[in-house]
Amino acid sequence: MGVILMSLNMASLETLWQTNAAGVSIVISSLGIG
Repeated sequence: MGVILMSLNMASLETLWQTNAAGVSIVISSLGIG
């Protein structure tokens, strides 16, 4: 469930964190959510 929500919000996170999809994915993976 969390993975789905994170992927849906990835564009928002890109803007929030000033990074791209790859950066967001790395952060999500490092947090252990995805």
